[in-house]
Amino acid sequence: MMTLKDRIAEMEQEKVQKAANNFFVALDERPTIYSFELDQKLLPLYFDVASFRGGERTLRTEISFEVPTSELQFVQKEGVLGADVEFKVLVRDVRMKEVAAAVDTVKPTVTGDLLSGPAPPSLMPAQIVLALEPGYYRMGIEARDRISGRRAEYRTNIELAPYAASPSVSDIQFASSIRETEANQDFVKGNLQVVPHPSHAYRKPFPLWMYFEIYGLDTDAEGLAYYRVEYRIIPLEKRRRGPVFEETSAAISSSFETSGYGETQPQRLSVATENLWEGKFRFIVTVTDRRSFRTATKSEDFSILK
Repeated sequence: MMTLKDRIAEMEQEKVQKAANNFFVALDERPTIYSFELDQKLLPLYFDVASFRGGERTLRTEISFEVPTSELQFVQKEGVLGADVEFKVLVRDVRMKEVAAAVDTVKPTVTGDLLSGPAPPSLMPAQIVLALEPGYYRMGIEARDRISGRRAEYRTNIELAPYAASPSVSDIQFASSIRETEANQDFVKGNLQVVPHPSHAYRKPFPLWMYFEIYGLDTDAEGLAYYRVEYRIIPLEKRRRGPVFEETSAAISSSFETSGYGETQPQRLSVATENLWEGKFRFIVTVTDRRSFRTATKSEDFSILK
């Protein structure tokens, strides 16, 4: 016969198991998640956080994800292979008060000749957008394959600074592609579709794609802003040539001048990778307002793979 003590212990174990299976409950009841508590069959996940100026006193905060499609479990239904992946984001302030939460589900499908083989070895993008005020936050992130049950869970701290300077540059968002598009598409910014690439890893000969926004430009009487964009790509590691490591300076540098209507200007860049090599690099962009001669600089790291 089960004693009262045993029953209490069993109930406590059930509560712990329930918390481990539920992301939001785990964050509420168990503020620390240790590495040995995580499922050993983790779902591979890349993510990053980029902020852009939003509405009054808020920042458009984009949490972008990529999951290798080959790691997802696809099931066949009515002649189509389909997967089902759920993404969750929970944001708390420094006092651990919940300030935002969101859930999104992506259901990629595979048709045609691929039905006879495994899922294609590509990266499936996803994105959750939140409106947050400038400040310091603790963010919990989860991705879960709802068919296989595999998941990935991460916690990170972020600081969102206001874009008060004139000019100022948003975070740099690396993309797998950027193209002009119409509304009612995923990953749209204005008339551009910016497909996020949070792994920041590119293979030659495919180009680098980057998107950022410029704020606080001075305008003339007709509302035109004039500015210059300069960028550099510098290696973060010494380049190996056979058995020797050599010092290298900027691998790529370029600049151009342009103009546009309004004190806010979106900017997209595509940079060829033929002069780069395997390793880690830093992209540094400097924007100069050609009317006020004030500047703003932003940087972000990326990698070139074999």
